[in-house]
Amino acid sequence: EECANIWLLDGFHTTQKCTERCLKEVIEFNGTVVPANGDPPECTLSDCLQCDEDESGGIFTMFAGRNRRRSCLLSSIVRGCGEFTEIVHTSPDCSNDNDAADNLGGAMFDTGDLS
Repeated sequence: EECANIWLLDGFHTTQKCTERCLKEVIEFNGTVVPANGDPPECTLSDCLQCDEDESGGIFTMFAGRNRRRSCLLSSIVRGCGEFTEIVHTSPDCSNDNDAADNLGGAMFDTGDLS
């Protein structure tokens, strides 16, 4: 429930702060789909998405703890590889059945630097 609330509040906050900029882009593109990014190699965010990033991104991450990039989930927004958290999965040492249960209590993955 708390997760759904932060998404809802994030949407409300972005709507309050970014509606004018987002509508301006919709008008510029004659009501068609506004691209999320500009052309490569820069792939700058659309003005609307940049507003969301600037106005709501930090607040969302502070309370939600994770976003799509920190979870390594891709979206239609082009992001640089360095913006994703590297998650390295490791397997427990199951060579001895008696030790396997003990190994499951340890860290199963490294989330890298989440700061």
